[in-house]
Amino acid sequence: MGAARVQDRDPIESIKSVLRSCQLFTGAADGVIDFVAAHVETISFAKGEPIILENENNDHVYFVAEGAVEIVSYIVDEKRVQRLALLRPGSQFAEFSVLTKSTKSGSAYAYEASHLLRLKGTHFIELLKKFPAVSSKLAADLAALNERVESGNDFVPYYQASDLKVARGITDIIPQSSWKKFGVIPLVHRGGVLSVALMDPNNDEFFQFVRGHLSGVEVNAYLIDEDDYETAFDFVKNWLRSNGSAEVRSKSVPPLPSDVKAMLSAFSLTALLPESVHAQLLPLLKPIAAKAGQIICAPKTQHDKLLLVVSGSVE
Repeated sequence: MGAARVQDRDPIESIKSVLRSCQLFTGAADGVIDFVAAHVETISFAKGEPIILENENNDHVYFVAEGAVEIVSYIVDEKRVQRLALLRPGSQFAEFSVLTKSTKSGSAYAYEASHLLRLKGTHFIELLKKFPAVSSKLAADLAALNERVESGNDFVPYYQASDLKVARGITDIIPQSSWKKFGVIPLVHRGGVLSVALMDPNNDEFFQFVRGHLSGVEVNAYLIDEDDYETAFDFVKNWLRSNGSAEVRSKSVPPLPSDVKAMLSAFSLTALLPESVHAQLLPLLKPIAAKAGQIICAPKTQHDKLLLVVSGSVE
């Protein structure tokens, strides 16, 4: 469990306003809002802080009031992080583990500084028993989520600028005028597979568009956050206006620090090596970037790279 900071209780009307904006309580009666408002507490997390960790026991349901929460899972066979969702205000999470009394199958991190409403599992169960309409809404939401998981890709990788490949005729697949509407950037369409950078992997409107207009097309999605989306959108838009080649690959990967030679002398592992060895190491170094909360290495998995921390912090 993350180190939640429980805040002084917000005014009851403020809490009720947040609850009315939650998807689970759309159109809910005043009695539902009153019940939940009486039992929730307000908690806050700084950017990157864990809220729930995979395989932990959990006895709370969380409602996102401000900020954003990232839900991820580590795929052992793939040795990769699967980013399941990016939840904005109005979303809830962890209800499934409360219902099943099982450990969490994924981790939740504060994608940015976030405020949440937290409801104890016993009160959540009482809510469902007391208000059948909420139970029906939750059942429908979980069924829709299960369908998306079953029909979707097994792995949604993080977007990296170095992965940005764009085909010239891509606007014939999805018109550029629709990109902002769906929060998508189409990249390449080959062999019936459409690769896209997508802000929300559970964007029903986008997948309905694909099913209705692109018969038989499978979507390969890269997850992209808002800042990266704007950068990539401008890059692709400008490139499409140019007279570039048939395909472009972004070169915007993190540069090596200008003082990398000095860093090799500072790292305890390489400090005692002669400069001639440093010179041999320099061409082999490759800069990588990791997002807050991203799993870089996991227990019981093989890793074939030596990582040197240049900036930021690794836990």
